[in-house]
Amino acid sequence: MEDLGYKDNDIIAYSKVASPKLEAITANSSTPYITAFSDLSQGPTVLEIPSRRS
Repeated sequence: MEDLGYKDNDIIAYSKVASPKLEAITANSSTPYITAFSDLSQGPTVLEIPSRRS
């Protein structure tokens, strides 16, 4: 993880939907993707997502 330049609990949200250049197994072009890097050896990680307002 650190070799890629990411720190513990970094979250990456792709700004566009997947294209053929995204190297992900079974990715499709209508789904937004998010990647997270968490080191759970020090305990659990909690991610709180606020409710969506209309």
